[in-house]
Order: sequence, then structure tokens, then C-alpha cells
Amino acid sequence: MAMGSKKLGILAATAGFVLMVFEIAAARILAPSIGSSTYVWTSVIGVIIMALSVGYWAGGRIADRRNNPNDIARLFLALSLTITFAMIMYPGFLSSVAEWTIDVRFSAVIASLVLFAPTSLLAGAVSPYLAKLNVRSLASSGSAVADLGALNSLGGIAGTFLTGFVLFGFMGVRDVMAVLAIGTLVVSWWARGGRNRRETLLMVAALVLAMLAWPGSGVLAIDTPSAHYTIEDATLSSGHTVRTLATGPGGKQSGIIVGSPTELAFWYTREIATVIDLQPAKQRIAVLGGGAYTLPAYLAQKYPDSQIDAVEIQEYFEYSPAKNVGHIAMDARTFINGVKLPYDIVVVDVFGDDSIPESLMTAEYGRALKRAVTPGGVVIINAIAGTGGTCLELFQAVSRPYLDNFATGYYLPRINDGGRSNITAVFGSHPKVPSNYIPTGPATGPIYTDDYNPTMRVQFACERR
Repeated sequence: MAMGSKKLGILAATAGFVLMVFEIAAARILAPSIGSSTYVWTSVIGVIIMALSVGYWAGGRIADRRNNPNDIARLFLALSLTITFAMIMYPGFLSSVAEWTIDVRFSAVIASLVLFAPTSLLAGAVSPYLAKLNVRSLASSGSAVADLGALNSLGGIAGTFLTGFVLFGFMGVRDVMAVLAIGTLVVSWWARGGRNRRETLLMVAALVLAMLAWPGSGVLAIDTPSAHYTIEDATLSSGHTVRTLATGPGGKQSGIIVGSPTELAFWYTREIATVIDLQPAKQRIAVLGGGAYTLPAYLAQKYPDSQIDAVEIQEYFEYSPAKNVGHIAMDARTFINGVKLPYDIVVVDVFGDDSIPESLMTAEYGRALKRAVTPGGVVIINAIAGTGGTCLELFQAVSRPYLDNFATGYYLPRINDGGRSNITAVFGSHPKVPSNYIPTGPATGPIYTDDYNPTMRVQFACERR
């Protein structure tokens, strides 16, 4: 039984929608175990495009050979099964991948091939098969193919915006995947012209698998429009339990000591607090990177007459600020570009997993930051870099925008062996620093710009040291 053009169009749009929702979810799935760097995104996109190409090639040939409208229903059923497979497999599989001692680029490609290539291949196979069914005559073949291509793209656009702007604000990755698996199952049922017992049983089995795979994995995972977070408890060397917040496998971005929420859990936050305490002017303080708001809350309590503005892109965490804490939900670079009233102190503690965003390592950023700080003001940063080998190049790149715009710089590495570790650095005209801080000396190394910024290469070289 032939399908009408309207039904074929709906199926084309649905295929595009499913593919883009799945692609965005795929990157979120890899974030906690492998990371969310440009290398990871490149791996996901590259593998999906490769699988789509194979799907286009295979789908066209299968359509020429079979030309059976019910194959579309079978493809959507297979899509449901592969999405369910990815949803069931990824927690355990990615935990194993994270333990491999291989290049993160290879890890991301392998994980993408196993988890995401099957679904992408099937989504690719749908398009040429639909085009074959939609062509009624040679005279109208061009528009028949183009109409379905346009609808497929429109479905993809809808899936992209809906997932990025809406779904992750209300649902986790596993929830989105489960809904996608069940949705494609419903589409498969609707697309089939007749029913047979074997395929009905397969559909029921896929539905049961999707429902069983829906529950979480044990660690609290939070998905939001801007990031994927995991929250778990860890034990400090002091014996205290700290509840940590992470956006990737590289480290913890924030933490609160259970039972002592005003106590600073990490070395770098304590160093930042010490440096702030030494500064004579601290009426207006900006903290770029609010995280779990431990540092802003500490500063608000210690300096009740100061205004503390915490800049955090994520609005998910329902922090109830003190009267002197302002919550600014904005990207750090965007905020710095638009500052009207300068600050006495700016704290820069912004990370994507364990790397500083590229936009905060450029000459343009440094000039904007200079305008955002009072003439005698101070900038304090937390960086992960080193003072030797390839990690020295990263530290030079991190420091350069500050040294080009502020007269003096000092730094203190957490581990002073030249290797990769947290480094607290202070910049200003005459900043007050503890006696164990080391002068940075003059700016060295290349200056990055918004146009040319090889941050990822330099960070990767330091990580491999």
C-alpha cells in the first residue's frame, strides 16, 4: 500500500527531529566521563556524519531493491531499539572507557562509534527510502526529493531548538532518550500499513526495554540548558565529607563541606579568600563562576558591608543569597564586556570541566576586564596549569591577558613541581599578596585573540604531560 506525500513528509520531519535531539543528547552523555571539550564535540559530530553517510548509501540501495513502504516502519522500530541500547549501555560502558589510558580523542571516537553510530546510520537510511517512495514521476522527481529534504531539515531545526532551549531545562539526558525511544516506537506503529504478530512483539519488547532503562544510575545527575552536572559526596583528607559539583571527568568545580556550609572546602578557594582579605578596597567584588556559591556566601558573611556579585551562567541552583549577594545569570565574558560600574576585586574561577574557556584567554578579554576593574583594583584567578614543560606554555597563555593590562602579577601553585595543578594568581597595580607568592615577571609567550585561539591544543598538551 502506497504512502501519501503528507505522511511521507511527516516521517521525514520526524527523522530529522530524532537525529538532532539524539546528537545533542549524545554530547551530554559523554560529558561526565570523557568531557565536553572541542575534541569531544568533534568526535560526536564526525562519527554521526560518517554514520549518516553510510545510512544514506545503504538506504538508497535497499529502497531500490525492495521499495516496500512498511520498511519505513521497520526503520523507526530499529531506531527505537538502538536508542534504547545506547540508553542502557552508556553508564557502564563510559565508566570503563574513562579508565582507559589512551588519548581522549580516541576515547571519544570509540564511544561515539559504539553508542551513537547505529542510531545515526538508521536515521540516515530513512531519508533516501522516503525519497524513493515520494517520487511519482521523473518530471516531478526534483521537487519530490527537495520537499522531503526541506521537511527533514525543519524537523532537525525544531529538535535542536527544543532540546537546547527547553528540554534540558526540565528533563535529564536519560529522560530525553527514553521519550525519544518511545516516540520513535509510536511513529513506527503509525507508519506501518498492516500489523503482524512478530513486529508487534518487537515493539512491545522495545517499549519494555525503554521503560526499564529509564531509571537513573545512582549518582545524582542534573541536566540544564547550559551544562550537565553530577553531584556526589567525597571524603577529604581531614575526614570531612564534601558534597561536590562537577561538569566533567577532569575534577570538581565546587564543593560544600556537609554540616559546615560556610567553611571553604578547597585549597584554591581558601587562597582566594586570603588574598581578598589583604586588599584595602573591597566594597564591590565580582565572582565570575558562582558554582555552588560557597565563595560568594563566605564573602557575604565575612564582609557584610560589601556588595558581592556572583556571575554564573546556570540558573538551576536555587541559591538563596544574602542581602549583599547579587546573582547575575550570564556568561562571564558577556558580563565583563558590559560592566558599567567597575569593581574593586574581580575573582575569575570559570571552568568547563577542568579547562578555562577560550573566551577568557584573549587580548580582547583582557582589555574588557581592565575597564571592569577600578584603577587600584585587583584580579584574582584560579587556573589549572603548570610552571614547567608544556604546562608552562598554558600558564603563560592564561596569564598574558592579565599581564598585558595590569602592572604586576604574582602566583602560587598548589604543587610546586612545575607540573599541572591549581594555581592562584593575582594581578593589579600594587596588589597585596602573602609572602609566599612568586612574582610572574613580564608577559611572555604569544597573545591569543578572539580570532586565533589555540587554547585547546595547549591545554591538551599540558594534560598529557
